[in-house]
Amino acid sequence: LFLASQQGRTVADDVADAGAVISLLLDQTDAQIVIVNSNHDRALDRWLEEADPRQDPVNLPLWCDLQKPRYEMALDGAKDATIPLERALRLVCKHLNFSRIKFLQRDESFMVHGVELANHGDVGINGSRGGYTAFERLGGSYVIGHSHSGYKNGKRVAVSGVTGSFEMGYNVGASSWSHSHIVVCNDGSMQIIITK
Repeated sequence: LFLASQQGRTVADDVADAGAVISLLLDQTDAQIVIVNSNHDRALDRWLEEADPRQDPVNLPLWCDLQKPRYEMALDGAKDATIPLERALRLVCKHLNFSRIKFLQRDESFMVHGVELANHGDVGINGSRGGYTAFERLGGSYVIGHSHSGYKNGKRVAVSGVTGSFEMGYNVGASSWSHSHIVVCNDGSMQIIITK
């Protein structure tokens, strides 16, 4: 996130971009939008824990707005269960219809037709490193997305690709990234659709 501000962008810009994608999805479907807890939005958690806002004044207003409720709850002896990404979207993208958006907590299940959709794939078995091979060893069926590359292994594991840009600044060299999505059918089978 700090790198983004060095490139002329702010954390609020990144949140607004995420909100624009969610807004597009809300406009194109009547379905509920489910945000899976992942290392991507947990980067916002890390920023709140580790950043020194005095060294990053362009992001200071959002940092303060996101920290205030956390400190207020801590003073009351409570733990803030709100996901920072949700709070950030509510601050930056007030126009979104939040009644149609569900933000999953870490380790919260979300099943559709017998397929678990709540694992981004960044964390594997017993907290180990994630990836599709870790989920292939488990029972059940999973859709994950951590590798950014579309992949399907038989009937048990499917990996979605990237919805956004392939030019993220940290990915260099040859790439297997793809614009790909997973469709879960009524019988629990999964289809991968690669658009690019």
